[in-house]
Amino acid sequence: MRTMTFGATHYFIGRLSRVAPESVGDTEIYDLKFEANAFQDSEPHRYRLYGKLTVFSGALSITSDGVTETIGKGDSIRYVADRPHSNHAKSRKAITVLIVSGS
Repeated sequence: MRTMTFGATHYFIGRLSRVAPESVGDTEIYDLKFEANAFQDSEPHRYRLYGKLTVFSGALSITSDGVTETIGKGDSIRYVADRPHSNHAKSRKAITVLIVSGS
């Protein structure tokens, strides 16, 4: 699992690339921690991949394919990840787990 922390004006990924990995296997798992009002923009993952994101605390707006949905603690969402997509933490910190896979 990769842990990423996103700051209010930029994000930190340690040694990881800011571009989605091209060959990490069939499933990618991310532990995402967002500061209040932080944004995360993501390049498309491989063709036909979907993101499945669950919020453990805070609230997050997810935009993919021109559609934005906001979810909060205990909510999950599935979205297309083979197109540019983004996450925006609302007015407080958010902690999530994101699984990217082909189904």
